[in-house]
Amino acid sequence: MKMKEIFSALSDANRLKILDILKDKDMTQKEIQEKLGFSQPVLSYHMDKLLRSGLVISVKKGRNVVYSLNMSVLDMVLEYLFKLRKKGGET
Repeated sequence: MKMKEIFSALSDANRLKILDILKDKDMTQKEIQEKLGFSQPVLSYHMDKLLRSGLVISVKKGRNVVYSLNMSVLDMVLEYLFKLRKKGGET
């Protein structure tokens, strides 16, 4: 997983909305779609970006796929940003 891919996924307002609702609970694509009002193709596009970046993971449960935040990747991003802050603060 590359930081460039992660930050690219984070650069879109729609994907940030998806991450925001997934922080409260894991959801199926249909639940996300109903909550945000995205069309199926639009949501599929954004979910693909989030899955490829590793920010979101999916688990098949019966006939549904349930999406959740990948906290280890989010922790990695925070750690990366904190390191930048430390380096940037040293003058």
